[in-house]
Amino acid sequence: MDLPPTPTGTTQVDARLAALEAQVRELQVSKTNSPKFWSRAWAITGHQFAVTGVIYLGFLALAIIVAVAAGGE
Repeated sequence: MDLPPTPTGTTQVDARLAALEAQVRELQVSKTNSPKFWSRAWAITGHQFAVTGVIYLGFLALAIIVAVAAGGE
């Protein structure tokens, strides 16, 4: 018995499926997906510190720009 011809979209589906499987493997290695509580907690806390630092750095840059602009007058 012969198999029907492969549809042309199958290679695209296979490529997307392979990319998704690679992403799942990366997520399984991540500390945010660890089964251990403290590993997850420290990973999330580190991300929160990084995001907070970026936000405060933006505020600091904005304050410096405002101070320089106001001091020039």
